[in-house]
Amino acid sequence: MKTKHFSSKQQKKFRVAVIVEQFPALSETFILDHIIGLMGLGHDVEIFAFSKPKANEKIHERVWKYKLLERTHYIYNVPTQRWPRLYHAIRIFCRYFFQHPLIMLQCLDVWSYKKWEIVNNFIKVEPFLKKPFDIIHCHFGTTGNKIIRLKRFFPKTVFLTTFHGFDMSAVFSTEDQNCYDQLLEKGDLFLPISNFWKEKLERLGCPEEKIITHHMGIDLSRFLFETRTRTRKNNIMLLTVGRLVEKKGHEFVIRAIVKVVKKYPQLMYMIAGDGPYRSELQNLVEEFSLGDHIKFVGSVEQNEVSKLYQEADIFVLSSVTAEDGDQEGIPVVLMEAMAAQLPVISTFHSGIPELIEDGKNGFLVHERDVFALAEKIEFLIEHPEIVGDMGKKGRDKVESAFNTEMLNRRLEDIYYASCNGGDFHFLQ
Repeated sequence: MKTKHFSSKQQKKFRVAVIVEQFPALSETFILDHIIGLMGLGHDVEIFAFSKPKANEKIHERVWKYKLLERTHYIYNVPTQRWPRLYHAIRIFCRYFFQHPLIMLQCLDVWSYKKWEIVNNFIKVEPFLKKPFDIIHCHFGTTGNKIIRLKRFFPKTVFLTTFHGFDMSAVFSTEDQNCYDQLLEKGDLFLPISNFWKEKLERLGCPEEKIITHHMGIDLSRFLFETRTRTRKNNIMLLTVGRLVEKKGHEFVIRAIVKVVKKYPQLMYMIAGDGPYRSELQNLVEEFSLGDHIKFVGSVEQNEVSKLYQEADIFVLSSVTAEDGDQEGIPVVLMEAMAAQLPVISTFHSGIPELIEDGKNGFLVHERDVFALAEKIEFLIEHPEIVGDMGKKGRDKVESAFNTEMLNRRLEDIYYASCNGGDFHFLQ
């Protein structure tokens, strides 16, 4: 990755609005890293979310540590009935007309918008009138779609959208291939998290000059830097961390375990995470009588995950394309496991090969290939002498290309160039 940083004299401190669907979301540690990283660089960050987590949902400890809820605004939480909604819009007009007369009149543009679209204009614009922003940065294309209309009212604000995974895959099972046309036309810059998604954005018609691949990364300081050694072949612990959803491919690891335990009956497989597929996966474990070998840990916070990485011998994530087309980006848990110097097994899926080089810093198999999964698990059990070297190469890869400290400084450069009509070629 070629990176050039502007001098400190050139670097201004930005006012950034980070837009997300839900905040906080326990599984989206990459958004926390983005927000906290920008704050650490001195930028003024506010978080705008469309929804809150469920009442019983765990919240990441860093949300409390950095007081992020004090920076969080839940937008468009307004009456759904027409007349109370209209009354709310009128109040916004009266409150802000003398402060922002041009924006208020643009919202009233009867030649461009129908009556209830005008009402929605006032509601959409209000959260961003209280404080001017240099950058509006949306996570996920679906979120960008919801607010791109604001570009008309805030033409000097740079609109960036990061595309992750489902927003470039599963979304097309319910929306047509042109669902991002307005976003791609009016947005200023798009940051797919892999070259895999960059190529798809180009196929959707996004101009190449408006696209920069920008990986998600991890905070390496949270993971111990120790070369792993293992001499035993018994009492092996496998680990998967990820939501219990179809695209994570837990089913295929469970089916592979059926084969592996015949040879290694003391093997234990830990599954950390929760989700709609839990009952189905538990039924599969019962069907194969694997209750003594597979444990569901449930949702875990970062400190619990770090402990699991230290206890595990092998990390496996068998990502697949779901029935509705949903695909991964580059799973952060793979980066974390590699940073912890665990040997990893995953699949040739989406952007994963941009992180894992098969046979060098991990193993890749084809999606849904149970026999290949079992074979690679057995190979790592039977060849403990390669664990240290593979783990070190995995850590090296994350340090060089998926280090959040480095990536946040690169993002800072992207912000600077985008606000100054700059040339992005040095970042490609």
